[in-house]
Amino acid sequence: MFPPFDVAGYYNVCNLHHRVKAPLELVVDNFCEIEHTPTTHAFFGYPLERMHEVEVEFEPTDTSVRVINKGPRKNFSTVLRWMLGIGADWQFIDDWTTHFSPVYSIYDHWWQCPTTGKESMVRWRLFIFFIPVDDAETMLFTFAYTKSRYPGPAGGMRLFRWLMRKKLDYEIRLDVRILEGLADQSTDIEGMKLSRFDRVLALNRERIERIYRGVEQKSSPQRHKEHQDSTEKDRGRNVRARSPLTLSLLPFSVRPRHSLCLCGEAFLT
Repeated sequence: MFPPFDVAGYYNVCNLHHRVKAPLELVVDNFCEIEHTPTTHAFFGYPLERMHEVEVEFEPTDTSVRVINKGPRKNFSTVLRWMLGIGADWQFIDDWTTHFSPVYSIYDHWWQCPTTGKESMVRWRLFIFFIPVDDAETMLFTFAYTKSRYPGPAGGMRLFRWLMRKKLDYEIRLDVRILEGLADQSTDIEGMKLSRFDRVLALNRERIERIYRGVEQKSSPQRHKEHQDSTEKDRGRNVRARSPLTLSLLPFSVRPRHSLCLCGEAFLT
């Protein structure tokens, strides 16, 4: 069943699709961790030299995983900052929830003043579906929405729809390039040294196996701890961001229990 979208007050700026020559788990890992953003993304994410300031919070449930990141924004053009209504010292908020039947994530992106709480004039809401083609290839379907506080129809976003689409497509293609350029596309994370941002990888993996693939798993101390403490905030210190190439983390045998039929490009514009 296609999940409903909560997009009241949002404007659909574009729908995109991308084919990635990488396994499902690896693709989901890349879109659910932020340590590659300083060296990969131009618009979203955080500066490399200030990653130690980024706060991360995890809110896992039995069927979903929410991750909230908050930290100093990246530098980009004054014109773009003016268009989005972003102050000089504002923070970037990256809040997403991943679901597993089917596998998709809902991303909310915005910028915010750390002292007053005032938000940027424009927010993003993305719905990204991860559809395995086989054990070495994954399709991405992205439905992108914006909410604007500017006056006029759709908050003036119709005028800049072409620019929003161009920037989002560029950002996703950067992820695709990183994934397809990995020397090792193994999906095994057993024994890997993970940082404070990477707890989400294990949380996602367990749910992909249990919910998406329907693989019964024995109760583990780790899962028991998740239910005891479903919300965890880790402010960590002096954590150095890894190179994106260390994303060669992760496992595979894609035999999905569910499939998401999007009828070709029927949903794409």
